[in-house]
Amino acid sequence: MNGPPISSKSFQTGFHLFVGLLMALFYAFVLEPFLPRRTAAKGWIYAIGVWLINASVVLPATGEGFAGSAHLTAAGILWYAASHTLFFLVLAYGFARLVNEPQPVPERVLASQEE
Repeated sequence: MNGPPISSKSFQTGFHLFVGLLMALFYAFVLEPFLPRRTAAKGWIYAIGVWLINASVVLPATGEGFAGSAHLTAAGILWYAASHTLFFLVLAYGFARLVNEPQPVPERVLASQEE
């Protein structure tokens, strides 16, 4: 099978886009319906869960150490955590906007706008 080498920027970008899409689909179809909390809490719960799994299982298994500490500074680890958290919060809020039906505007608001 031909394609870019694993260490290439194009492979790394494609891999992260693919994994991000899978995480979004998992959230939408599996996790989100079972989280009985507000949107922000759903995003935080998913962000923390994925970060802990990635930091304590995936990265050490690939030789990167806990949270990538073999190659990242403390600032790099914090940036990594912050960017993942932002991804999951945007995912939670974006999904909530997609699935929520628009609420009708109350009659009194419409009446006050006509005046």
